[in-house]
Amino acid sequence: MNLRIPLVFVATALALPAFAQSYSSSTATTSGGTSIQQSTVANANGNTSITGKTGDTISSTGATVDSDADRALLSQIVGELAAAPTVQGAAINVQVVGGRVTLSGEARDTRQAENAKEIAQAVAGNANVTSNMTTGRQ
Repeated sequence: MNLRIPLVFVATALALPAFAQSYSSSTATTSGGTSIQQSTVANANGNTSITGKTGDTISSTGATVDSDADRALLSQIVGELAAAPTVQGAAINVQVVGGRVTLSGEARDTRQAENAKEIAQAVAGNANVTSNMTTGRQ
C-alpha cells in the first residue's frame, strides 16, 4: 500500500485552515431607494480585516453615480486586497462612490499602506483612489 498519497491529503487538509478566509456580502435598500452594499473579508488568523461599502447615488459633486458599477468595483478591490499577502495584518475600509475609491483604516507601516493604495489603483486607476490610512497597527 502506498502511504504517500494519503499523507499528501492529510497534509493538505491540515494546511487549508491557514489560508481560509471568511467573506460576507450584503445589499440593503434604504427607504429613499438607495442600494447599499457592504462586503467584509477576514483572514482565519483574525488579524486582517477588509471591509467596504457603496451606496450614495449622488456623489459629492452632485453627479448621479452608477451603483451597479460601484458595487462591482468594490467587490473587485476587496477581493484583491484580501488576496494580497502584502496587506496581511491590516484593517482596511474601502468606500466606493461614483467610481472614486477611498481607503481608510490602519496598516502596520507606511509601506503596507502604500501597498494597499497601489492594489486599489491597479483596479480603479491612479486618479480614482484616495488613501486616508494611518499606520501603527500591531
